[in-house]
Amino acid sequence: MELRGIRQLRERKRGYFTRGSRAFLHFHEHAGDLYVDVKLDSSFQRMKVTSGGEQADFVSRVRDAVRTR
Repeated sequence: MELRGIRQLRERKRGYFTRGSRAFLHFHEHAGDLYVDVKLDSSFQRMKVTSGGEQADFVSRVRDAVRTR
């Protein structure tokens, strides 16, 4: 998983990541699709990350978020 390679993130439990001491993202499944709740700005937002394209967009947005804050 590419997220494990982002040094600003720490996986506290499988699929649950923090940034510093604060929750940053977690994954869940609903109706056969994979989703992530991620805090890219001041609040959490839900993103669908089932397809490869969705996953690539998500990882890119995470990298941008941890770089700018």
